[in-house]
Amino acid sequence: MDDTIVYLPRKKHTDIKLDLNGDLTKIAEVFIRNKLVINLKPGKTESKLFRLHYKHHTIASTKEYKYLDTIMDQTLI
Repeated sequence: MDDTIVYLPRKKHTDIKLDLNGDLTKIAEVFIRNKLVINLKPGKTESKLFRLHYKHHTIASTKEYKYLDTIMDQTLI
């Protein structure tokens, strides 16, 4: 799987963090079943607004990132 994005339009940061961590767990389960690996290198797997955790790794947080030639930042919220 490549170029995957999870977007959650929520008002409360606590709701977003909880939902994103739950989604990350579900995505990881699909990857494991299909013998795929989540690329945890900086610049490959990042979160906006929060530092997410997967296993023993913290996923880097960024203010903006490029996705399919589009700059994603806080102006899109």
